[in-house]
Amino acid sequence: MDLPPERAALAVERHDCPNCDAPAGSACRTRGGKTAAKYHTPRFVLVPALREELEVLVPANRHSGCAWKQGPALAVVPAPRTERPVRIGYARTSTARQELASQLELLTGPLTGIYDPNGMGAMFFAVLAVAGQIERNYIREKTLEGQVAAAAKGNHGGRPKVIDDDMLTFAVALKDKGVPVPEIAKKLTIKTGKNAGKNPSVASLYRALAEAEEAAADDGLPRRPKPVRIRRPGDPLTAEEIDLRERLQSQPHPNSEIRS
Repeated sequence: MDLPPERAALAVERHDCPNCDAPAGSACRTRGGKTAAKYHTPRFVLVPALREELEVLVPANRHSGCAWKQGPALAVVPAPRTERPVRIGYARTSTARQELASQLELLTGPLTGIYDPNGMGAMFFAVLAVAGQIERNYIREKTLEGQVAAAAKGNHGGRPKVIDDDMLTFAVALKDKGVPVPEIAKKLTIKTGKNAGKNPSVASLYRALAEAEEAAADDGLPRRPKPVRIRRPGDPLTAEEIDLRERLQSQPHPNSEIRS
């Protein structure tokens, strides 16, 4: 938009000069304090209509080269506001399962604009925050109760075990026979999961065997089952077996009193 020199000068003088600090309503000045021959470029660049102009000359009535004097300040009257202030509401969800309907009821419904940090709105939102915290605590308690009930039924959650109970029993039996753990791992096969059909890792087998031994120690059971000797006819009795036989023979028959 082209402006005549007088109007361009008035538009430039509505701003303080960033170069010589000439206040609004006055032309630019030189280092000696006199009126400059033309306006400084940083000043007329502040006017959008003059951003492409190379220069804005000072009007003739400014008497270029004369001593600078303070001009009348331009009265800047703000334009009257015809629109009401706009309040911006914020609604969000944390997961895909949550929904925005309840929050958008609150932001655009009958309670629109009720929030005031210093008024009754603050108390209203404080009550809502307390109610939300109570609901979260209730959900947490029910979740913990469900976990306890599931654990009582043997369901502890999490990923399924790579080595199940049958595989562990077989592995313990082979270990008691002296089979090395790496060889035992090659004899086992995972039944479920993404690794179904593969052999468990040696580290997983070592960990499962260690947990089994710890569980047996906590229950008061021996860490490893004692080997059982099968007695054949004609084999001599051991000292323990002889002692047990003598103790059984020394005891009276339970029906001896009834017979007598």
